[in-house]
Amino acid sequence: MRNNGFPLLFGIGIITLVTACDNVGWGGVQVEVRAPESLSGADSAAEAEAPADLSSTPIETGPLLYLVERVDGASASLTPIAQRGDEGYLPLPDLNETPDLMARFPIERWEPGSEFVLFDQGTRVGTFVSSGLTSGDELGCTVRPMAAGFVELHPSADASRRFLAFRKDDPGPAHLPGSYPGHQVTANLRAGSLAVSGAVIPRVEAPWPPSVQGAQQDLSVISFGDGTLGFATSLLFGDRLEIGVPEPLGYSILAIGHRGSGTFQPLWSWYQRADRGGKASPRFAAAHDVRGTGEPDLLLEVFGAEARWWAIAGVGAAGWELVYQDACGTPAAEGSTRSYP
Repeated sequence: MRNNGFPLLFGIGIITLVTACDNVGWGGVQVEVRAPESLSGADSAAEAEAPADLSSTPIETGPLLYLVERVDGASASLTPIAQRGDEGYLPLPDLNETPDLMARFPIERWEPGSEFVLFDQGTRVGTFVSSGLTSGDELGCTVRPMAAGFVELHPSADASRRFLAFRKDDPGPAHLPGSYPGHQVTANLRAGSLAVSGAVIPRVEAPWPPSVQGAQQDLSVISFGDGTLGFATSLLFGDRLEIGVPEPLGYSILAIGHRGSGTFQPLWSWYQRADRGGKASPRFAAAHDVRGTGEPDLLLEVFGAEARWWAIAGVGAAGWELVYQDACGTPAAEGSTRSYP
């Protein structure tokens, strides 16, 4: 017991001794409250690094090219395709880099009552008026904001379903005034498209389909800058003009033809084999001379195995070529496009 108690007594003795030797006088206590310098600096840094509220700030872009598609009667949708720059087309802002893109994109672009000019076959044919409602086009390889509204059309263009469009307040492309040509697919044009397709197939070294006419899945009329008539036709073998996996040897050909010296001649083609670069099956959507080249730019809807995307064909430095394609889409295979003299 003595051994267990000794450390306690020794500790008390030490405390007593130190207290007895403390002869320092007591002068009182002064208390002052201060914020720690490190904490104050951290708060300032946090305030400086706090992100600004951009929820009501418009997304900055150049003038845009839009596609308007009629849904039912006068009801229609408006989809931005690409920016129109001085050097050609530029992509839209990336959704991954701008997480609030869908919420901010409509600001100062398609509030209720905003108007967009519609073009078809080189002629201004009407107006799209926004309702202010926004949704997302989720069929693409990237989600695009899409506006709802209605169209006011010239009666002669009532049969058309798709139009290129530009915001009325934006600088627009030049267009010649004139009456709407209203070209329709005729028996003569269909025969010309089959003849051109038959000429293109061996030149691109594609396997012959059982029937050229059976392979033709889309045919549209195009008005060229010199007033001549032309067409865009999509030929598919072992595949369809829709999102989906093609057959192993499936391919697509987009052939552009125009009326030359009395007959239709090939102008440009895009031949894509599914086993050489992946599925990319294009279909003509709409056209207008957007860049002022004297010839129309052709907006193409391209279907892949898992999504669709947009591309634009037009006149470039070396003739007709792809002048734009969504970066998220399957690139055109090397050597798959061809311009004909």
